[in-house]
Amino acid sequence: MIIESLVIQNEDLNAYMTGKPDPLEAFNSLLEAALYVRKVSNSSAEAEKLGAVAEKLSDAFETASQEATEEFGKIIKLHTDEKNPAALAGILKTKLLKAITDELKPSNEDSPFHEISETLTTLLTEVTKQAGAKPAIDNSSAKGKNFNIVMDEILQGLASSNGDAALYTNDIASESGSKEGDEVVTINTDFTGGAEVNVVWEFKAEKNLSQAAILKEISRAMQNRNAAAGVFVVDREPKNKHWASHSFHSGNRLILVVDKDKPDHNLIQFGYIWSRWVAFRSLEVANDSVDISRIDHLVGEAITSLKSFAQVKSSHTGIQRSLDDAISWVDTVEKALKIKFKEITEAMTVQG
Repeated sequence: MIIESLVIQNEDLNAYMTGKPDPLEAFNSLLEAALYVRKVSNSSAEAEKLGAVAEKLSDAFETASQEATEEFGKIIKLHTDEKNPAALAGILKTKLLKAITDELKPSNEDSPFHEISETLTTLLTEVTKQAGAKPAIDNSSAKGKNFNIVMDEILQGLASSNGDAALYTNDIASESGSKEGDEVVTINTDFTGGAEVNVVWEFKAEKNLSQAAILKEISRAMQNRNAAAGVFVVDREPKNKHWASHSFHSGNRLILVVDKDKPDHNLIQFGYIWSRWVAFRSLEVANDSVDISRIDHLVGEAITSLKSFAQVKSSHTGIQRSLDDAISWVDTVEKALKIKFKEITEAMTVQG
């Protein structure tokens, strides 16, 4: 571009140009500098725009990130809540855990533990008894073996003779976290047609227990151990000395009163048979090979016989007490007679 005639009216520019050796070259340099400044100015404006856009994007990203984090947290909280039936953790616990438990159950013929089930049960029982099992509540004056262990030994023998499995659950918590229920007897699945049927036992040598408290505790134990029947064995002491040796409650609960240091095995065996039968009768579909009417009749006869036995035993106790009193009286009379013999002998001795 060629400019032939140019008049500069700006005084500052004229003053600047006057002092230059080549005014034209100086003018061109000034124009180039002005254009550069303009370009820089435009770039700064664009940069500011870009900065504003970036700031908006940053704010949007931060908001979206926070919302996503909160939403993710809600999902985690939902699916880790075991009490929520819709939660993944609850589904895994109720469905998957049960499936695994059923698969590994020693009574399952396909379980790797099936062949060693009896040995495994014995081992688990001994471990729970010896390694930190809670002590039996016993504030009575009697000394001797732990009442819980005495009862466990009896029940283990009865379970073995019936093909059942008895597990000493004294310090083993259930899925709910509760440890109520000292021993769980699982009835032989051959007898139940493959169904799992449990009876729970509670043992106490504690004083001053009321029947109401006992029944509440055995009911909680039945619920905790998923049992169809429950037996509560309590030590004979002043509070319950007038109670019957056995009493039935609500059709599926039984209270047995025994001497904790010398428990009546016949009474306990009856409790085992009765509770086992009551639990079996709870099945909706019974084993067709079992003669229910006959067993009902036999159990009824056993109840009658046990009542008669208890009456005879009570009478025998009275007779024994009278006999003991008579023996004691004879001993007293004999001692008095010997004293008289000695006095007579001394009186008849000639004094030197």
